[in-house]
Amino acid sequence: MVEVATGFEPVYTALQAAASPLGHATVSVCHQKRPRLLSATRADDEIRTRDPNLGKVVRYQLRHIRIFAAVLGDVYNSIQLGGLTQIRPCSPGASRFRYPLETLLSGGFPASLATIARMAGTVGKRVAQGVAVALVVAVAAGGLIAYTYRGEIRDHFLASSFEPTQRVNQIRDEIELSATGDRVFLASQPTIGGRDEFNRWCAGVDHTEEGHVLGCFAERRIRLFEVTDQRLTGVVETTAAHELLHAAWSRMSQEERAELADTLVAEYDARAATDAEFSQRMSVYESLSRSAFANELHSVFGTEVRDLSPELEQHYAKWFEDRSVIVDWYDGYHGVFVELKAEAERLSAELEELRSDIEDRSATYDVAVQQFNADAAEFRERNERYEFSGNKQLFDTLRGELLARQEGLDAVRQEIQAETDRFNALREELVKLNDVSVELNDVLDSTFTPPSSPVEQA
Repeated sequence: MVEVATGFEPVYTALQAAASPLGHATVSVCHQKRPRLLSATRADDEIRTRDPNLGKVVRYQLRHIRIFAAVLGDVYNSIQLGGLTQIRPCSPGASRFRYPLETLLSGGFPASLATIARMAGTVGKRVAQGVAVALVVAVAAGGLIAYTYRGEIRDHFLASSFEPTQRVNQIRDEIELSATGDRVFLASQPTIGGRDEFNRWCAGVDHTEEGHVLGCFAERRIRLFEVTDQRLTGVVETTAAHELLHAAWSRMSQEERAELADTLVAEYDARAATDAEFSQRMSVYESLSRSAFANELHSVFGTEVRDLSPELEQHYAKWFEDRSVIVDWYDGYHGVFVELKAEAERLSAELEELRSDIEDRSATYDVAVQQFNADAAEFRERNERYEFSGNKQLFDTLRGELLARQEGLDAVRQEIQAETDRFNALREELVKLNDVSVELNDVLDSTFTPPSSPVEQA
């Protein structure tokens, strides 16, 4: 609510200053000092000083009493005596006239009292003019204040008239907004919907950038894509905070944006020099202008980065009571993909090592098998030529060597097969991780339309 500064409030002292002290005639017929009227005809100071909100009642009451006092100033003695008395002349030796009290009270006054009434009316007009000027100044000042704070006033009325859903209220509680943040959030009239609704709301959003579109700030409204998968709890909350900061950015002046953009870009340059992952994170916005890039930095820093400069922390405190809560939500769902990626990388590394070992051992095994087969064939040929007739010991020795070699090769084969089985099992784990990753990405893909029926196999 915009409050009019003190000094533009209606002031009733002008009428007091224009008139004589309370209880005296505003304009005297005679220049001689007059006695004070009875207390019953005095202006009531208590109403004006103790309850100024009475406004016009105060003015008109004071004016009425003072004109009445001016009229009765010359008949003081008559009132005091309560009968037919003589009005005192203005100067010694002047003629003395007697007026019945009934005549005085019924309006039969000397001509000079009409002049008094006209002068009192002039004073009233001047007071009215003064009040009118004060009102014009007050309205002008109010208009200036309203223009200066037109954004806050607009947000106040939009937020007050918006009726959030239960889900929106849940998000408001979970991201712990400040009073200003909550007002801007509600003034942006956030809505949450499924794919069809969301794509209709955010039809004008550019989808060419890498990654999923989970929210948009379009036509001064926050639109959110609903994600119900429990594995991704926190993604809607983080997106809501992200879009809120876009709404906050839109409410800044050009000067404020330019100054904040310098701070944001400087923070990014310092962080990107040592944080390749964050640099990769922001690469999806590399085609944007500097101002648009700073706008995205403003939302990303505020919702995804835990440790920021004191200057930026103070800035984000305007919108969030505890910004770390937002980062916790982000770390929660983002951690799911981080773990999937880490496990996939571990499996891939182990599979690569196994593959290399299997290939090397298989190559060695193949050579050994070929040699064994050649030696075994030669042994059979010699035996068929009866070269071992009469030399059973040589036959048994050569045959025993071939059998031992065969057993050794069979053991190697089993070891290679075991490694192959291990490789296939790890590969199956990697495939399952990939399936989970694809599934989660489909959940986050606001443009994805799942098939209505299973695909028949040919």
